[in-house]
Amino acid sequence: MRLNFAGIVCALLPWLAAASLSAADLKSQRALYPKALAAAYAGKLSPEQREALQGYPLLPYIELTELQRAPLQNDWASTAAWLKVWGTTLPGAGRLRESMLSLAFKRSDWRQFLQLYLSANVSPERRCQAWQARMALAPDAEIGVAHARALVQDAQTPAQACLPAFIHFAQTASDATARFSARIDAQLKARQFTEAEQSLQFLPESERGLAHRVLLLEQDPKRALMQSLTWPQDAGHRTLTLRALVKFAAKSPRAVDAQLHALQSLALTEAELQPVRLEQARFALIENWPEANLWLDALVPSARDTQVNEWGVRRAMSA
Repeated sequence: MRLNFAGIVCALLPWLAAASLSAADLKSQRALYPKALAAAYAGKLSPEQREALQGYPLLPYIELTELQRAPLQNDWASTAAWLKVWGTTLPGAGRLRESMLSLAFKRSDWRQFLQLYLSANVSPERRCQAWQARMALAPDAEIGVAHARALVQDAQTPAQACLPAFIHFAQTASDATARFSARIDAQLKARQFTEAEQSLQFLPESERGLAHRVLLLEQDPKRALMQSLTWPQDAGHRTLTLRALVKFAAKSPRAVDAQLHALQSLALTEAELQPVRLEQARFALIENWPEANLWLDALVPSARDTQVNEWGVRRAMSA
């Protein structure tokens, strides 16, 4: 068995450093620490105080206090060097990294941004900013599309914060329409309607009208039904109208017949209306409405799901 002596030594370094301090030195540094920390908060830490605390285990907290106090005045190289050592282990160092990343992004200083950027556990906004930084320093269409695709596929990535990456992907990727459509579907399923509407802008113009109608029927089925008479009579019109009716029936089953009367020009068949009748029956059975038997009888056996079928059985048992 071979031992990794280098790893063992690195692991023991903090302990060895502390152990190398004499009891008297450590006692002296403990007494100096509160004043030095207060001086760091005030921006008045002296070289003598810093020197006196060399080797003290809590010195990195004083250094962090100094760096966090005035990020605009920090020397970038020394801050980056400090974060390289302590950035992932010291509580509070993450806030320093974030403030420095924000500063670099605001300045469009892409090299400094990437010097501090860590891909693990970052916000979607930061990932979008990293995409901009990489493309600014070394534009590569293929890599740009690959990284942008990952951003598009994450439905939580904010479209406005990631606008350059999304535009690049929409204009250059062969699968852009499919990816944005899947993104919109995921956002609609999560009822993130504002986010879905923002994603619509990246679809080809020829597909935005249909996507807007889908968004409307998911968000407000009643309004969608009212507008459906003015929708283009294309291949998706009938399907979308029926989807809106199903959603409307799940919320307002007694108002369905009035909606059907308004839509009589579509000449919807009873077979097409079975999913609508299913939602009417489900609502009525659960609420024990008098219409429950009527709507249940309107369903052919194959249209009943197991839940509605069981509600019907229980209703028959209690009759």
